[in-house]
Amino acid sequence: MRITLEQSGGFAGLTLRRTLDTTALTPDEAAVVEALLAQADLFGLPEAAPAQRRGFDMQRYRLTAEDGERSRTLHLHDGSVPDAVRPLLAFLGRLRPDAR
Repeated sequence: MRITLEQSGGFAGLTLRRTLDTTALTPDEAAVVEALLAQADLFGLPEAAPAQRRGFDMQRYRLTAEDGERSRTLHLHDGSVPDAVRPLLAFLGRLRPDAR
């Protein structure tokens, strides 16, 4: 499975992109990511959730999961991230951003 997180907004307005391919991980690492994905239930969530609050410094997230022929992209904002997705975002947020 390939997972891409694009995070933008915030005070500086930066956009960071992180990509993770579970086939490149050790079996133990892949198991951790698969557990986070199962908890998040990305394929069962609506593609977009309305922001709970407004503000120029809000973070925006575009989270894409590709698994064979299945693909799902979620568009989230601070305040609209489901609790079940937060651990996955935190895990992906610790990865080194992709080189541009």
